Amino acid sequence: MRSAALRRSHTGPVGVLLASVAAVLLFAGSASATPYTVWSCQGPDGAALPGSAWSPGTTGTGGAASADCAGGMQAGVAGGRSNVRGSGTLTFTAPAGTRISEYELQRTLRASVGGFFSAGYVAGVSSVDPAGVLGPACSGGNLTFQTVCAVGAPPLSGKGVSLGGLVVSAGCGEDTCANATPAAEATLTRSRVVLDDPRMPTVTSTGGTLKDEDRVARSLTVATADAGGGVASIVANVDGGRAARSDSGGACTVPYTQPQPCPLTRSTTFSVDTGALRKGDHVLTGTVVDAAGNAVPLGPVPFTVSADGSNDPGPAPQGSVPVPVSSATTAPGATARLTFQGTSTKEGRRRPTGYLRTLGGTPLAGVAVRLTRTQTGAATPKTIALPTVRTGRNGRFVAPVLPEGAWTVAGAADISSGTVSGSIRLRTGLRVTAIPSTTRLRTGALLVLSGRLGGAGPAKAGVRIRIQTIVSGRYRTVAAVRTTATGRWQWRHRFTKVSRPTLFAFRALVPGEGDTWPWKPVSRRATVVRVDPR
Repeated sequence: MRSAALRRSHTGPVGVLLASVAAVLLFAGSASATPYTVWSCQGPDGAALPGSAWSPGTTGTGGAASADCAGGMQAGVAGGRSNVRGSGTLTFTAPAGTRISEYELQRTLRASVGGFFSAGYVAGVSSVDPAGVLGPACSGGNLTFQTVCAVGAPPLSGKGVSLGGLVVSAGCGEDTCANATPAAEATLTRSRVVLDDPRMPTVTSTGGTLKDEDRVARSLTVATADAGGGVASIVANVDGGRAARSDSGGACTVPYTQPQPCPLTRSTTFSVDTGALRKGDHVLTGTVVDAAGNAVPLGPVPFTVSADGSNDPGPAPQGSVPVPVSSATTAPGATARLTFQGTSTKEGRRRPTGYLRTLGGTPLAGVAVRLTRTQTGAATPKTIALPTVRTGRNGRFVAPVLPEGAWTVAGAADISSGTVSGSIRLRTGLRVTAIPSTTRLRTGALLVLSGRLGGAGPAKAGVRIRIQTIVSGRYRTVAAVRTTATGRWQWRHRFTKVSRPTLFAFRALVPGEGDTWPWKPVSRRATVVRVDPR
């Protein structure tokens, strides 16, 4: 009876659950993220860099600040006079979707503190989100002997943190501060800040003339977006050949000197001269990479080169990036068609099959069909040659069973009138598991949720798994992890703020990414976990 009553009292177990617990989970999990580093004043090799990652500002009255590295970035209030409440500040703000995981600041703090009639001045470094003082600071109370506080070496550093920003400040912390020299000053001569960026870039749209069969010069316009460091580069290739790369440039160049160094949205147009391609089906694929190195596939985008050529070559769009293509010739007037199909084995793996027939439908028997498979759904697609097969009496051919994963299978056959080709995209079903280390624990105990991604084949490494729990009657993401090279993943969480018996329903979700990920979303619900207070 007790367990039934407990279930009834938490039917929105998890609906109530997360007024109090959502905040605990949102930042407490061990989310997997890719880091990038932002430098100020000096780079990793000691070369001079700007201090543009830090924003100068003032609060109250009398504060001053500068982000000019030439004299050392400075913040504070003037000495040799009385000051009122106010300060100068230098602020580093993590872009939306990122967190500061590591920092190293070469800073100097100086302030006159103490004194019988004034609490004196303050200088220090603090964090925001969560707020807190970082390292030794200069401050003092009244009714003490006045002294000069100085803080310098060693550099202030932190690792394994999760911060929304850093603030270097110096000023007068009271309504009035007495005449003193120095008053309060903070100088920053070099900073290194590491930002974790767990979010993948996305392909928001594709367009252009690539699929228009009446053109020789064609184009594909790719629009991309990223929440975090921004889109760094877009890469494209045809049929797995040499790639064309379009970099964002400008501030989006290592070493980075801006918290968000690359543009959050970017559009690039690639041009393809199809005159050098074999007649038949082709595919454009590529990769979109953000500032942190997170990469998602572009495409595949299939297109066809017509057998009868084109009367409208058309110019390549101005400013477009040309994609190299392999030179090949095919005799005109091909009279056959190579078509593909796909079958499934009992284990769920895919087998390419197809037919070689004349345009009138007559089977062509005994013809060799050269096959390749190109991996899709991974950051770096690879093309592998398959064993050559021959058509049977009915013109049918059967290829070897494909490994797990998503593939573009292409084939070509030489006949008397030239070479004909075709292609098909096949994929195995995606599946994910989610298993808790225990189903009942107490406040303060550690839960380990683990599982494995299957069906993605070579694309299973580095896939983002969203950890979700029910908030107000619907699943909401509370953390994200990435799979290992074997497709395994793990999320660890310690429950610290559960004050009454509570049921948690977790699930693992692999989101669908449209053209950038060849599978639809798939999820797996884990066993409900109960947490009791101590």
